[in-house]
Amino acid sequence: SEVDENAWYESVYNKYEIKNCIFNSRYLQVYDYLIDNLKSIVFLLIFISGLLALIVVYNLVDINMNERIKELATLRVLGYQKREVVMYIFREIFVMSVLGFLVGILFGIGLHRFVISAISSPGIEFEIRIQLLSYLYSGLLTVLFSLIVVFVFAPKILKINMSEALKISE
Repeated sequence: SEVDENAWYESVYNKYEIKNCIFNSRYLQVYDYLIDNLKSIVFLLIFISGLLALIVVYNLVDINMNERIKELATLRVLGYQKREVVMYIFREIFVMSVLGFLVGILFGIGLHRFVISAISSPGIEFEIRIQLLSYLYSGLLTVLFSLIVVFVFAPKILKINMSEALKISE
């Protein structure tokens, strides 16, 4: 117990020339404290990364849609259903998200190694390992963010005034 550790430490410290003594239980307390703080930092990073992903995908799709509004209107005039036009844009968002996921995984592995080596200290060493479940979570979050952007843009695509869009000069 902690009381026994303190009593033992006092008795040994006074009898022998011992400068310092640290018990494993104290290392475990520090380790648990570090892990708890690290979890909150990780969740904050995930939240900020999610917001960044939403903003980036939203802006890319908005620019893409505004540049191609004439093309989308032409598809509607040619007889494409509204759902087909939305799926046309969704496929582009999906490909963009998959490519972003793959590139993010590659850079994320390097970033993970850097962060873990930066927070390690001489007394505490963290294992550099990423669980497979983490890849699944990041893939699911990427799909979720892409779906959010699709649901935001679907009404915009459906509201395109075909005659106005086709009158726009290059």
